[in-house]
Amino acid sequence: MKIILVGMGNPILGDDRIGVLIMREIEALYNASHKPNGDVIFEEANLGGLALLDIIDGFEKAILVDSISSGSYPVGTLLRLTKEDFTETRHISSMHDINFATALEMGDKMGHKIPVEFDIYAVEIKPALDFMAPLSPELEEIMPKVVKEIAKRSLGLV
Repeated sequence: MKIILVGMGNPILGDDRIGVLIMREIEALYNASHKPNGDVIFEEANLGGLALLDIIDGFEKAILVDSISSGSYPVGTLLRLTKEDFTETRHISSMHDINFATALEMGDKMGHKIPVEFDIYAVEIKPALDFMAPLSPELEEIMPKVVKEIAKRSLGLV
């Protein structure tokens, strides 16, 4: 199975980069597992919507890891989401603001080979406003556990 794991977020914006950091750690685990066979590709992305389609195009499974600042969960909570969780958006006046579900539907109609399977993870963060800030202590603490959990659930790594 051809799989892509995308770590999302701004790599220089405080806790917003948690998805990128998690992806890098899982890539290191994968490479150290002696299982590397080229079927799993690791990418960083700081964009979403239609732009994300070019990254996931042609893969059978996409694993997306990002931050979320909902205020509904304690900082560091790992959420497992579905693509259907992204059917709402606050702004629909611009193509840059379409939701993920709509982007997937449009991509399919435009001839993109959309993954059949999605694992979508989000880590609750405080709003990320400071460039070059270190990860918050809460995220530093949960990071090893989250990396292992996603690696096990999505790639079967122990």
